[in-house]
Amino acid sequence: MPNPSFENYSPCPLLGQFSCLNWNNPNACSPDYFNYCTNGNIVGVPNNSFGFQYAHTGDAYAGIFALQIPNTDGREYIQSQLLSTLDTGKNYCVSFYVSCANRSNTAITEIGLYFSNNPIFSSISCTIFNVNPQIISPAGVYLNDTVNWYKIEGTYTALGGERYITIGNFKNDVSTDTTYWNNHPTGCNPCYYESYYYIDDVSVMDCNDTSTSVQENENNYNFSLYPNPSTGSFSIKYDSKQSNDVVFKLYDIRGKLLNETVLKNENTSFDFSDVLANGIYFYQLSINNKMVKSDKVVIIK
Repeated sequence: MPNPSFENYSPCPLLGQFSCLNWNNPNACSPDYFNYCTNGNIVGVPNNSFGFQYAHTGDAYAGIFALQIPNTDGREYIQSQLLSTLDTGKNYCVSFYVSCANRSNTAITEIGLYFSNNPIFSSISCTIFNVNPQIISPAGVYLNDTVNWYKIEGTYTALGGERYITIGNFKNDVSTDTTYWNNHPTGCNPCYYESYYYIDDVSVMDCNDTSTSVQENENNYNFSLYPNPSTGSFSIKYDSKQSNDVVFKLYDIRGKLLNETVLKNENTSFDFSDVLANGIYFYQLSINNKMVKSDKVVIIK
């Protein structure tokens, strides 16, 4: 997955501005992007106009309306292109996390993830996509927790050629199982039913990949980049556990690769003070082409 926990963005978002890199809005509706960078405004983290929730990982997450009544079959989705095409017959372990926003007065039972060879798209605002998601939350379990994150997961055997994923509610209003917990004022007309969900940490990986996780590798090597924030001069330190070279990559917020360096020593210094402007950048550290750490570095001069 590119940008799996929605950390990379450009620019820092406004309400209705889905400025998360590598993700898009496939049906001309208005999914939302929440990030700590907004310093607590209506699309901030953890406080925002839909409620209060910390990110499951990092500083950001996405948000969608999974149900809006009387907006018949009104749906919001998010979509992304995978880094590589799925292989025929291979099993992929898929997961993502959702949390019901405090603003919701209705919860539903099923949110799904749909694989497709090509992007699904509609120019009709908020239209529903009548497809069957291959990964879906368990039927009969209401996704009504506004405090914790709920993990939706499953295994998908690829037909081959799948390159895109779309996340949302793919059932129409009649087929969507709902529970309602806030009473409307007497005589409301129309009565609004809203089911809104935060989404974080989307993962699609080969089930046979037995490599350790990023978190486990990070703990194994004790990677650190310091100082952070910096003026552009910083060092990377780690504990050597094996002889393999460590590769450092630095990206701007648009995902452009700015530097790639093979680290030969356990403590390597960089000086980008003359070439990097003030702002947020992202770095990755990998061993044997496996990412073992990914984080941001802030440049302030």
